[in-house]
Amino acid sequence: MDLLAWLWWFLFRQSFAEVFWQQGKEISVGSDVQRM
Repeated sequence: MDLLAWLWWFLFRQSFAEVFWQQGKEISVGSDVQRM
């Protein structure tokens, strides 16, 4: 995978998970980010 694409996807997932955490929801995406 292209490094730039991976970095963009990683940051996107992190910010996406933060939005859900702020809403007080536990989702699988948040768990993935914590594992990484």
